[in-house]
Amino acid sequence: HIEISSAKDQSLTFLITGKAHEVSKAKRLAVDKFQAPASQKIKIMKDHHRFILGKKGKKLQDLESSTGTKIQVPSVADNSCEIIVKGTKEGIEKALHEIQWISDEQGKHGFEVLDIPKI
Repeated sequence: HIEISSAKDQSLTFLITGKAHEVSKAKRLAVDKFQAPASQKIKIMKDHHRFILGKKGKKLQDLESSTGTKIQVPSVADNSCEIIVKGTKEGIEKALHEIQWISDEQGKHGFEVLDIPKI
């Protein structure tokens, strides 16, 4: 069940009731239809992109689902380190926070790639 009311400043207020997963889906649909989309970029070390993607892209899918955003991670062939997050202001802020946290956690672990020739 969805109720919509309009304020004098032309903003809309939605009251959504029902089962939790239905409310979540309805909220996403309402936000997609009625809120202007936004976009923001964040620079993350290329080495950390795989941790944001997760195994077979699962972590990225979960992050998009939980924040209601669309996240574009550059391909391996692309030299860019910019990740683009699109969605609502609230969703973008949450996604950027999570992405930065994942990168920060990986930054705590030291690693080095060594090329050792065969003898």
